[in-house]
Amino acid sequence: MLNKTLYALNVYLPNIVNDFLNINKKPREKVYVVGNGWASYYFVKNLNKFKYEPIIIAPNTYVLNTPKLVDRVLNSNTVVEFSNPYGTKIVDMVEDIDVDNKQLVTKSGSKYTYTHVVFAIGSEPNDFGIPGVDKYAYKFKTIQDADIIGKKLHTDIGLNSTIYVIGSGITGIELGSKIEQGVFGVKIIEGMNSILPGCNEKTKTDIIKHLDMYNELTQIKLSHMVKSIVDNVISMEIQPEKNIINEIYEHNKQMIIWTGGVRFNGFGRTQLFHTLNSITPIKPRGLEVNTDFSLSNDSTIYCLGDMVANMGPPTAQNAKNQAMWLADYFNSNFDIEYIKSNPYQIKSKGKLIHLTNGTYLESEYYSGFVPTFIVKLIEWFD
Repeated sequence: MLNKTLYALNVYLPNIVNDFLNINKKPREKVYVVGNGWASYYFVKNLNKFKYEPIIIAPNTYVLNTPKLVDRVLNSNTVVEFSNPYGTKIVDMVEDIDVDNKQLVTKSGSKYTYTHVVFAIGSEPNDFGIPGVDKYAYKFKTIQDADIIGKKLHTDIGLNSTIYVIGSGITGIELGSKIEQGVFGVKIIEGMNSILPGCNEKTKTDIIKHLDMYNELTQIKLSHMVKSIVDNVISMEIQPEKNIINEIYEHNKQMIIWTGGVRFNGFGRTQLFHTLNSITPIKPRGLEVNTDFSLSNDSTIYCLGDMVANMGPPTAQNAKNQAMWLADYFNSNFDIEYIKSNPYQIKSKGKLIHLTNGTYLESEYYSGFVPTFIVKLIEWFD
């Protein structure tokens, strides 16, 4: 009974406390987790630490709360990181994996022998090979990105200027809504014929109505496929009824922010990318994994979050759900019956969209704007 109680508690207790409670001092299997983001945090948190010793290898010691990055643009004092007390941390960067010897090779030259390793290294902005995006557009993925954009908005962009936000997912819509503030004109450029991919039609309609009411200086340009960005010119193809029309926006060296999608972190550049690609070919969105999140040709290597191509959208919520599922699979001692009885299901538990004058909740039972205290409760329980 005592053991069951301690196990129930251990997923919520910091690593140092679990070490102390491990009364029998039984040897635990070391599980290396590469990355310290959303997926890593929830995997390590939910892992049975009487059975496993989670070791996180990452260049950062804090977890980035990515949904808060938009607020960081508006206020550089906004705290967007939190600590991960559930595993031992090694501040380093995994640069390669020696599959034959089952070793992780780090930037410092260290090597760590693993039995199981979980990669959760996240993603980077995907420019889809569009010329000029890397050079002329501001990316929006890290604290540094948010701080650079925020500083430029506050110091270098004049009133009545136009900011171009390319991409109309939740990040693009939130950013476009909040940075306008009745000061800047904002054009949200979307290549598809509707905003908010993955959201239901009611949500899309309600959000557009809300932007029309409260963000008079914000325009949404649908079916505008960006073809290139060269100096101060954005070239696009517009496809109304499949008749292609070319259009050019001159942005006068103002500001273009890219929120148009993500891909595997280190895409095509890092040795780790090339090694993993030799095990399981990496597709534009990332790696395809088995039903247990392992790589097809190596059952000791697992992947989570944005770097996974075939297990749902690259969202913080999906990364969390994947991580909790995989932790339970580890806790079951890799029981095949666990997979059969509890296959991973890609299901949204709800989305929050934070706009200038309200927060919108899309869920299975309700879609609409909700009071602030409801938002706080949802974020607290999350």
